[in-house]
Amino acid sequence: MDLWTTYWPTLQNYAVRLTKNEDDAKDLVQEVAYKVLKYNVLDKSYEEQVKICKATLYYTFMDSLNLRKKLAIRHRKYSFPLVQQTPCTTELKEVLKSLDGVNKKMKVAVLAFAYGYSVKEISQATGESYTNTLTLIRRGRIAIKRSYGNEKNI
Repeated sequence: MDLWTTYWPTLQNYAVRLTKNEDDAKDLVQEVAYKVLKYNVLDKSYEEQVKICKATLYYTFMDSLNLRKKLAIRHRKYSFPLVQQTPCTTELKEVLKSLDGVNKKMKVAVLAFAYGYSVKEISQATGESYTNTLTLIRRGRIAIKRSYGNEKNI
């Protein structure tokens, strides 16, 4: 237990510098202490205890930092009114409008293919054969091009 009384304040200071938040630093040090004690460190020599504590602190910190980055990216807020005013979305609306004139099976196949589903997945979902699904996708895309071209007078 001499290791903890000696290095506990140092670990907390180090964690505060890494996290820049005192509450997060305390949580991090407690998690490190739990993990180190879980590996039965007290039976090892003093140098090995210090090495294990440092390594555990580093890996625990990196894991928590990566998790925070991932959550920050996932919860990033976007401004949708700005997106709706772009010319790209108006073209998308025109393409979707031209999609209304297509057969329902073709429409489902083309949209599923556009959203990244494989032809095999689409054929299983629609109950059609693989080759029939390929044909539906091809003919649907051609029909969309024709109706989109007629709307644009191409």
